[in-house]
Amino acid sequence: MMHLHEMGKVPGYRMTDADDGAGPLIEAIYDGIVEVPCWTAFLEQACRSFAVAVASIIIESNSLGYPEHIRLFSSGTKEAISRQIDSFSSTYIFGSPSSNDLCDWEVPLDDSDGGEAFALSFSAEVQSGIRFAFGLWDRHRNAPFDENSRALCRLLIPHLKRAMRVFVRYAQAFRERSVYLAVIDRIGIGVALVDADAKVLTTNAIGREILESGNGLRIVDGRLTAGTPNIARALEQYIRAGAEAQTLPPQERGQPLALERLDKASPLTVIVHPGPGFEPVNAPLRRSAIVVMRDPDRRASVSADVVALLFGLTPSEAALATLLAQGADLDEAAEQLEIRRNTARSHLQSIFAKTGANRQSELVRTILSSVATLSR
Repeated sequence: MMHLHEMGKVPGYRMTDADDGAGPLIEAIYDGIVEVPCWTAFLEQACRSFAVAVASIIIESNSLGYPEHIRLFSSGTKEAISRQIDSFSSTYIFGSPSSNDLCDWEVPLDDSDGGEAFALSFSAEVQSGIRFAFGLWDRHRNAPFDENSRALCRLLIPHLKRAMRVFVRYAQAFRERSVYLAVIDRIGIGVALVDADAKVLTTNAIGREILESGNGLRIVDGRLTAGTPNIARALEQYIRAGAEAQTLPPQERGQPLALERLDKASPLTVIVHPGPGFEPVNAPLRRSAIVVMRDPDRRASVSADVVALLFGLTPSEAALATLLAQGADLDEAAEQLEIRRNTARSHLQSIFAKTGANRQSELVRTILSSVATLSR
């Protein structure tokens, strides 16, 4: 394994008509940010443009104190080769003293075919703790990459750096969104983001279930509306006011509504809040409002095992506490657990002592406000 040499910038280089080949590559770089898997089309195009067997992007992150990797290879790359390229990149390419410049490498391969590969690569830091490397690998050449390949590769460097910065921000935002949606789904709250005309932009899973039922709230021609005319008008007014309030200081409380439902004793409760801050970067397309929906008949998901661990309850006590938290009264819980009412009352007194609750309503509130409702 030998580091051959590092190339400086091509003296006096200027873009010419011959650089048209960079166009599809640059376009694929930016398209690849949201592609799944990322940069698949770009790596395939790079193999064709540079006439190489393998193109790779490897991203390393140590932002949390331990290494994480994203490994992307062009199609047809053998698993053994991909492992060697990954290992070589982590050991040598990221450690190159001129990591922001192009480097040539001669790499012995340990797969069944044996032989060596010539590689052209560069690496760069995206932000503190996160860096990436782009590499071209080919065993079908007997010399380093020529000046034309280096010149084309240099054209890609600023675009790859810029795209990586966008990708990191996009990935962080996507991760945060996924976490928030998972938490909201677990506590049984429906959320819909709508524009000023009540057109539904996105919902979480619980919100979709509520809207698809069409009971209390429904979607007509893509717009959110209520079942009765007076509530529908109020909902429309609240949504428009919420969307317009995006540029104002946040309101302490949203606008509440109670929507009657067929065959349901309890109404569907709705609160309309202004949408995310209306700024060119955060919300460039339209104003929006957030519609929060809660179905009182939807019981919270509570894990008896987690309740037992949190409050030091026995399995029998945890089973009783879980049923009470899910809406059952003491008699119903005793019947489901197939125990006598006196036994259930004895368990309840022990639960009170261990949780610090004095009444059954306080116990339910204590459990529902704990992480026990997020454990499934």
